[in-house]
Amino acid sequence: MPDQTNLTTAEMISTAPLAGKTVLLVEDETFIADLLISWFAQLGAKTLCANSGKEGVRLLTAHTAEVCVVVADFKLPDMDGGDMCTQLRVLKPGIPILLSSGRYQREAKESLSRGGPTCFLQKPYPLEEVLVKLKMLLD
Repeated sequence: MPDQTNLTTAEMISTAPLAGKTVLLVEDETFIADLLISWFAQLGAKTLCANSGKEGVRLLTAHTAEVCVVVADFKLPDMDGGDMCTQLRVLKPGIPILLSSGRYQREAKESLSRGGPTCFLQKPYPLEEVLVKLKMLLD
């Protein structure tokens, strides 16, 4: 497998791990959500989008079989990311989760990784880094 850090954007898209898959995106910042939805569509993924933790849990409840990965903001207006992840993993044990935050959450990373594959991204982040982390989670 080629080194992901040396791939161009076109090469990363051609090897996208999301083609034909469904992503649950939980993001309260509209600009970031719109950008990720558009980008995931270019990678061949269907995106279910929630702007709160409760809505994310509701969407996973309704689409448990379809969703293969969750991309979520760690700090949501209605729910802590750790609590949301725990609820999501009750619904679908071991589901891979990519969390992002403006601040690094070492303690959360350590506890959440025990429940299934979890990666963190520090905001702001380049879109290519999202793909690198998703490949790690889904491979």
